[in-house]
Amino acid sequence: MAFLGDYHTHTIFSKKKWLPYKHGKNTFEENVERAAELGLKEIAITDHGFNHRVYGTNIKNIHRLNEEKQKLKEKYNLNVLSGVEANIISTEGDIDISADEIKNLDILVCGFHTFVKGKTFKDGFTMFCCNFFANLFKVRSKKNIEKNTKAYIKMLQKYPVDIISHLNYGIAKVDALAVAKEAVKRKTYIELNCKRIHLTKEEVDEMVKMGVMFIVDSDAHSIDRIADFNLARKVIKDYNIPSENIANLDKLPNFKNYKRK
Repeated sequence: MAFLGDYHTHTIFSKKKWLPYKHGKNTFEENVERAAELGLKEIAITDHGFNHRVYGTNIKNIHRLNEEKQKLKEKYNLNVLSGVEANIISTEGDIDISADEIKNLDILVCGFHTFVKGKTFKDGFTMFCCNFFANLFKVRSKKNIEKNTKAYIKMLQKYPVDIISHLNYGIAKVDALAVAKEAVKRKTYIELNCKRIHLTKEEVDEMVKMGVMFIVDSDAHSIDRIADFNLARKVIKDYNIPSENIANLDKLPNFKNYKRK
């Protein structure tokens, strides 16, 4: 059995122009070259969304990737998908990329991150400050979890999200099964992120019963971690996740904007 694609990777464009620190370490081409060396069939470049205060990319870099991807595909003989890892920026599920800009993407990955500018000041306070202090002082309330869960569900209802990244990682805790139910309805994959997986075996068991499709991604920020799927392999084995519920295991996933030729 083999994983055929890695759909969550970052490059040197996961950074703000004014910062010397690069969150991603390698170029588009270096990521693609490494994926080809490892025998993958596909790779997606998904730099951080625009509202991230430290690691956000910009639309010019998306256009640059779209201009380069066909050349890279031909040079390395594998599919190259353009994408972004967008951020949830409001309690109403808004994200930091517009509908018009989404049309320029092959794949839309979405999740929650800290250090993100909210849609409004109130959203910034509610989504980020409140979650931060709830997490810091371990006073997570039912209302807090419901608020976060609602944001994820509304995100899925508003946008053609292909992958929910690292669900329940970080400060925004959710009702994972409620989010999963909406993900099944919207044909959105739930990521098994090989840097961190914060789903319990009980949650995964229920998700499998619901018909959730998982997707295994590296979340690589350097080429040495592309297609490093060791954590997911262990979780798949330990949690007894059926292979038919893994979208990129011995098969290629389907994405809403991407049509394979």
